[in-house]
Amino acid sequence: MTDPLTWSPINLGRWSGTQVRVHIFLIVFVVFRLLNAAMTPEHQKLLETACWLGLLLVTLAVHEFGHALMAHRLGCDRDEVRLWPLGNMIGPAPWSLSRPGDNALVALAGPVTSAAIVLSVAIGLNLAGAQLI
Repeated sequence: MTDPLTWSPINLGRWSGTQVRVHIFLIVFVVFRLLNAAMTPEHQKLLETACWLGLLLVTLAVHEFGHALMAHRLGCDRDEVRLWPLGNMIGPAPWSLSRPGDNALVALAGPVTSAAIVLSVAIGLNLAGAQLI
């Protein structure tokens, strides 16, 4: 481990040609959140925290998939993805011969994907009769 910011001990393999790893900070974050929830007197707090963490992991993966899909669509080589608590950004690999605007498009693809998910869920909840604040 030479650089703690790039150390990812769990390798999830290649997804659509992109190497996916779990960063040590995400592992530490999940463990501390679960331990904190387990030490509270409320017995449902652990299940609630586990569900929220699961949702975080799914949204991180979908967000990163948006970046990877745009890079693939533009024909760029994709660098590896390291999932950590604040996400990660996949972009054209440094050795990739990408056009100047490709980096910006790949960077915007993740937030656009996240916004589309939020909008879809909000519309779905509204149609289901849920009251949004």
